[in-house]
Amino acid sequence: MAGVSYLKVFASQLSKLIINKYGLTLAFFLLYWFFFDSSGIFEAISLKNRHKEILVTQAYYTEKTKKVEEEYNNLFSNEDALERFAREEHLMKKEGEDLFIIVEE
Repeated sequence: MAGVSYLKVFASQLSKLIINKYGLTLAFFLLYWFFFDSSGIFEAISLKNRHKEILVTQAYYTEKTKKVEEEYNNLFSNEDALERFAREEHLMKKEGEDLFIIVEE
């Protein structure tokens, strides 16, 4: 039962503080700061979500860069790979060769 009386005393002191002009001013300031200010809680949540998206994008492009660098090193270290790339991607041919392009529908 002693816990209940402490709770009642705390509630009455809290209500006196809130009714107090300083308490009201503090409550107003905190509400404004959390919900309406440019650095409020909604903006912080939005920035945190954006940060997560950017980290995922960064990881994707880092992986893609590694793959491209690997292909580049493979291409320029092997003459046959370079010729195959030129023929397949850029449709290059040797002199006197005929090139047939088959388009699948």
